[in-house]
Amino acid sequence: ARYAGFGDSAFNEAFDKHPYKTTPWTKRGNDLRELTTEEEYQAIEKSRLDSFYTPPEVINAMWTALNHLGIDNLSNPRILEPSAGSGRFLGFEPKELTARSQRTAVELDKMTGRILKHLYPETAVYEGIGYQEAPIRKDSVDVAISNIPFGNRPIFDRDFRQDRKKLTRQIQNYFFAKSLDHLRPGGVLAFITMHSTLDDKRTRPVREALAERADFLGAVRLP
Repeated sequence: ARYAGFGDSAFNEAFDKHPYKTTPWTKRGNDLRELTTEEEYQAIEKSRLDSFYTPPEVINAMWTALNHLGIDNLSNPRILEPSAGSGRFLGFEPKELTARSQRTAVELDKMTGRILKHLYPETAVYEGIGYQEAPIRKDSVDVAISNIPFGNRPIFDRDFRQDRKKLTRQIQNYFFAKSLDHLRPGGVLAFITMHSTLDDKRTRPVREALAERADFLGAVRLP
């Protein structure tokens, strides 16, 4: 449950392929290679960019905000975590809400996905596949909550063609658009994203497309 991925820059020396000097992190990196299969190690390296998990204080504040918006009044809320990691957002969901929730989680990294399944066996977990491949029904989710991946990486999704292709050019904006597909009318989305989602003039068409499908309820700018 304490696993937090290897995205912190403090771990960089452990993954340096040609270190000019040996450090304690170099040894830890070698130990990690011995503990994992080659496939697992490559998956860890590939997912490092997005493996920096959210502090509990931020997650708790997001759940509190969702309660203020009324999700506590739902008898059987359907919760989606589309970039779940080892499941921190699920782990800090208020216990009384967890007891009556139907939860679905998606995690691309297989090893992290196995941790997720082990920690939350009652959650439907799609591990080792991208969000675009997860078989989640449209209009079926009450709450989507996540610290989504971000960066200038495009996503290929067969459901996003022609005029919707602009929504796939940056991964964070794609996660917003894809999650709105899954959200039922009246559902709520709460994501951590990078500043360009609201600030970048170039992504104004994306904001306009999202605004056509959902009401903006508010934002908090993190330090």
